[in-house]
Amino acid sequence: MVNQILKLIEQTFHYYCIPFAYMFFGMASQCNNLNVPILYQKCKLDPNYAKYAKENRGGAQLANPPGFTTAALSVSDGGSRETDKHLMAKRAWDIAFGPLKQVPMNLFIMYMAGNSISIFPIMMVCMMLIRPVKALLSVNAVFKSVEKSDDGYMLGEKFVFVLGNIIGIFFALYKCSSMGLLPTHKSDWLAFANMPERMEYAVGAAVLIITCKLERVNSSQTKSCWDFEGNQCGSIGFQSHIVQSCRCGISKEVGSLSVNDAAGNDTFGGSETKANLFPWQVYLTVKEGTTEWKCGGVLIPTKHTKGTNLVLTASECLLYFTSIVKPSSVKVFVGTNELGSGNSVSVEKIMALKNQEIMGFDNIALLKLTQMVDYSDKVQAICLPEQDKETPYGKECYVSGWGLRPHLKKPLTNKLHHARIPVNYAYCAIYRDEYYVFCAGYDQGAKDILMEDLGGPLMCKEGEKFILHGLFVFKPAKQKPSHYSAYTKVSSYIKWMRSALSGEAYEAKNLSKM
Repeated sequence: MVNQILKLIEQTFHYYCIPFAYMFFGMASQCNNLNVPILYQKCKLDPNYAKYAKENRGGAQLANPPGFTTAALSVSDGGSRETDKHLMAKRAWDIAFGPLKQVPMNLFIMYMAGNSISIFPIMMVCMMLIRPVKALLSVNAVFKSVEKSDDGYMLGEKFVFVLGNIIGIFFALYKCSSMGLLPTHKSDWLAFANMPERMEYAVGAAVLIITCKLERVNSSQTKSCWDFEGNQCGSIGFQSHIVQSCRCGISKEVGSLSVNDAAGNDTFGGSETKANLFPWQVYLTVKEGTTEWKCGGVLIPTKHTKGTNLVLTASECLLYFTSIVKPSSVKVFVGTNELGSGNSVSVEKIMALKNQEIMGFDNIALLKLTQMVDYSDKVQAICLPEQDKETPYGKECYVSGWGLRPHLKKPLTNKLHHARIPVNYAYCAIYRDEYYVFCAGYDQGAKDILMEDLGGPLMCKEGEKFILHGLFVFKPAKQKPSHYSAYTKVSSYIKWMRSALSGEAYEAKNLSKM
């Protein structure tokens, strides 16, 4: 065993150590005298190996490995260069089209993120906005690895790359705008300023706009409003939608009203009205065959600020037996306080709810005149109330008329009269749904109001304006000493008026659900 180990050591020393020692010390000629396998006779493969090894002991230039010759280096590398150039150009275009390829995916992500102001949509938008901006700031660095000095500056590839990133920025900004994150409105920049507020008020199919501006005077804020004609409206409550124009409901003779108007002073239960006190008051004459009767009505605003062609009255006034009369049977007289005078205007169209019953619900009708009636001191339109607005219980309002009723052979007076009476919902609730009809008048101790016209107005003074709240329709049966009158509640029919004037279909039932 020991002999075998010693023999193995001897062979190893003989085959490996001695040949390398010879080569290292420049004794390559001794390699031929060694009896070693050809695989380990390094000196036989390259006679100069020992010389190179001796001159380059520091490792500055290593000797060629066995079997290597420099002949392969003399082969031309032109084909390799062409291949490299093609690959680099392909890589450059891949980089250029990268942003465009991402656009469909970005659009899908933005669509799925939604427009809500929450963390995820905001993160997506920020990522899609920041990434192309950073790419645009480092265009040369992106193409540096594939750019060749002898091939120009890759202008085409860079142009496509920049275009793709700009498109990405555009979609990101559009998403920000749809989410309301961009200051695209002037109020975003001038929120500190007192901007004029444009308030829109609708009546029928008309929409009128009033401009109001807050002003600071002596440390207090005041509000001034104007219509399109430049008429000063004074201060209008921002929550009030009863104003259709600055001129509606304005009477220059409002100062003639007095406390003595309550309950009336004459046999008609009212006081004689001064000329032009209620310039919206009109009367109608209806003629069918040999039968003729008169009713009351009021002018209401339209979208025109210089005049109106709409009249509101009770539909019962227009009934002949059970049918509505033709428009040609009706004449409207405006601008007068005295019967038999005033300007006569024909009617073009009658709009009334189809389920009207005598002394029943929906006792209201719209008349469209054949021509506009220009506003003046004698002719004005009264303001309409907000939809479903309640007239305050106990509020004292005004009624006016000549005592025109179809069943009366002649009016009670030729001069317009008026009276001030309080609103009372409870009394009429036993007769009709108070959503459609309400009562006004006195329990006892006052004269009955006799001068009301069928279709005549009940109007309440709010600030400097008169608001139409009711149309007289009937006198309730007297079960006890009282002086009440029943009125169609105009605020319950504002939507119907809009629908009628715009030509839209309207369901007369279930008004309380509007």
